[in-house]
Amino acid sequence: MATTGIILAGGKSTRMGEDKGLVFLDGSPMIAHVIEHLKEVVDEIIVIANNAEYQQFGFPVYSDLVMGKGPVGGIYTGLFYSKTEVNLCISCDAPFVSAPFLKWLLSRANSSNITLPRFNENVYQLIGVYKKSAFPIFKKNLNSDRLKLSKVNDEAGCAIVDAGKSGLLLHEKEFSNMNRKSDLNKGYNDSNS
Repeated sequence: MATTGIILAGGKSTRMGEDKGLVFLDGSPMIAHVIEHLKEVVDEIIVIANNAEYQQFGFPVYSDLVMGKGPVGGIYTGLFYSKTEVNLCISCDAPFVSAPFLKWLLSRANSSNITLPRFNENVYQLIGVYKKSAFPIFKKNLNSDRLKLSKVNDEAGCAIVDAGKSGLLLHEKEFSNMNRKSDLNKGYNDSNS
């Protein structure tokens, strides 16, 4: 089934102090690492960002349809522009997520509108499979200014899958998002470890 990769790069990046997806990590902008892994598993990629600089990566860039609404607004915009039912949403600041893991996550997506991974007791809301059929729920919550992503996901119908049982050798850093400059120097630079 055709799949769209939706990269969420519209955040305010207040803790990083500059646009997170464009911050360099291991010689490339953070979003470039995400694109590298994502393009192995999806048919097309779109970027949700309010910064035209993201056009340099060669994929369609769409601004938030409703500004200032956080991840709920970003996913809403991504689902609006996606042409496929199945969408792999990932934030631009998760540079260590791997193609094998993303393939596994897509393979676990079932009849639920949303499929999210759990690893070491944490559920990751911004690395997930979001079906276009969840769009009306996002729209309704956005219109009511209900912006807590976990609650919107629950209402839309969310399945949690245990990434620890994937059979893959996963590391906590696979799920790490880089929020501050100090996160870039936490020993995560060797993306092969």
